[in-house]
Amino acid sequence: MITKRDEEILKFINFFGKTYTKVLEKTFFPSFSAAENRVANLKKQDIISFWNTNLVSPRRAIVLSESTKNYFERHLDIKVKKTKIHLSTIEHNIIEQITFFWLQKIGKIIKTTVVNDSKNLHHTPDFILFSQEKKINIEVEITKKTEKRYKEIIFKSSKDGADYILYVVKKKEDIKRFAEYLPRSNKLMFIDINSLIHNIKTTGKINPIFQEQLLLYDEV
Repeated sequence: MITKRDEEILKFINFFGKTYTKVLEKTFFPSFSAAENRVANLKKQDIISFWNTNLVSPRRAIVLSESTKNYFERHLDIKVKKTKIHLSTIEHNIIEQITFFWLQKIGKIIKTTVVNDSKNLHHTPDFILFSQEKKINIEVEITKKTEKRYKEIIFKSSKDGADYILYVVKKKEDIKRFAEYLPRSNKLMFIDINSLIHNIKTTGKINPIFQEQLLLYDEV
C-alpha cells in the first residue's frame, strides 16, 4: 500500500532523479533503520529500484522503478527526470538534497542548473532561497575552491542581487575552516547540515553564523 508520505518520497526522488537512504533518514524518517525498512518494502512492491554505486557507503542509489515511471507519465502527467549518477559528487548530492528538503519549509526555494539558468545569472548556485524578503544563494560546500573562484562567486552573486550567500557544510568543524579561508564579506553565512536541520525543526529559522561574527570572535 502506498501512503501519502510514500507519494511525497517518490516525487522527491523524481525531482532529483535519485536519492539515498541517508537522505531519507534526515528528511522523511526518524532513523536510518526506519528509512531502510520502508525502502525495502517499496522495493518489494516494485515501486522503486536500486543502482549500485560500488562504494562502501552509500552502497546504492534509490531510483523510480520502470512501472512507477510509466505511472508518473501516463496517469499523473509528471515528466520523469533522467537519472545520472556521478560517483565523485554523491556526497555533495546527499547534503544538497537534505538542504533542499528543509529549506523549502521556510521559504520559496529554486534549484538552479548551469544549463537552464546560466543565461540569466552571472553565477549559478546550488539553490536560491527567497525568505523574509531576502534573496539567499545557497552553496553546498564539500571541498575548497581557489581563493580567486570564491572572489568571483561573491562578486557575481552580488550582481545577481543576492542579499546573502549561505554555505552549507558537512560538519561543524568545517565552518571555521571555510570561514577563515574565504575572502571577507558581510554577505557570507555558514552552517553545518545537522545544525540546519535542528534549527529549522525547532525554531523555523536557519540561524546561520556570519563570517564576520566568526572572525571577530577570533580577534577579541
